[in-house]
Amino acid sequence: MNIRYAAIWIGIVALSVFGTDCTSIERSDPMKEDVVVADVVYTPSRHGSGIGVGPTTGSQGGMAIVVTSIDIPEVKAIVFQCKHGKFIIKDSVLWERLKEGQEAVALYQEIYEVKGKEGEVKERKLVKYHLLNVLIDGKPVLEKNRESK
Repeated sequence: MNIRYAAIWIGIVALSVFGTDCTSIERSDPMKEDVVVADVVYTPSRHGSGIGVGPTTGSQGGMAIVVTSIDIPEVKAIVFQCKHGKFIIKDSVLWERLKEGQEAVALYQEIYEVKGKEGEVKERKLVKYHLLNVLIDGKPVLEKNRESK
């Protein structure tokens, strides 16, 4: 029993001395890029269901009735074209306020995943872009910047 406790304590001391890598998220300062509204997308909500028959996985075999139901939510989105390509943002307020062909400025941040011990970066990887707001003639379309999810 004492050897077991000693091994646990040695492990705890080793972790505290050598540390472990942790992962954190970093955000860039806000950046801007010229964009054009390439498309305004709307997909209505849908519902579907069905019934099927299939075998059971038990040792005695048998049949089971399977009932499925699926709900697809409504989608309101904007497709933006920038100098690097196209990207899509699902946002009902932007969908209501922007029109296809409209020129704008996208205000966004780069989101990074950072791995390493405290104070020491081993890896910094760009994981996504986060749209904060859209500017039309220098004025924000949204009353406040979009929150990151």
